[in-house]
Amino acid sequence: MGLIRVLVFGLAIWLLYKFYTIYKARLAAMDSQEVKGGNMVKCSQCGAYTPESKSIASGAHHFCCESHQRAFEDNSKP
Repeated sequence: MGLIRVLVFGLAIWLLYKFYTIYKARLAAMDSQEVKGGNMVKCSQCGAYTPESKSIASGAHHFCCESHQRAFEDNSKP
């Protein structure tokens, strides 16, 4: 009876360890996804959100594509 308890206890500890390592791996994967995406910025023309690394910056404004940048600049000219 004592050997069975030791085996069950050992199995429980092993399972807890496995769940903990899986949990830590998932947290690390989520953290790396956040770093890859970067900050999101809003297009000044259409309002869509784009990663800052892929957006087109013009002064204080960000755009999702060149056509929105041109349209915004054409509309803001006096």
